[in-house]
Amino acid sequence: MHSLQDLGWSDFFASQLAEVLADPDVVVARVAEENREMFRLLSSQGEFMAEVSGKFRHEVTGRADLPAGWRLGPG
Repeated sequence: MHSLQDLGWSDFFASQLAEVLADPDVVVARVAEENREMFRLLSSQGEFMAEVSGKFRHEVTGRADLPAGWRLGPG
């Protein structure tokens, strides 16, 4: 498990996402690593591996379009 504060989470992010974070099914995670098609996410619930859909990967025009920083997803 990781503390969101240790990963760089701050009140700034929380205030920007207050409405979304009210949903108990939303998990906040930090993208820690990108390895071709897989992403390692760190959260207060643990560590997860994720991947983007084939359609999304096909539509990106460069690395800047790929997930980075903070992500929100279903718990």
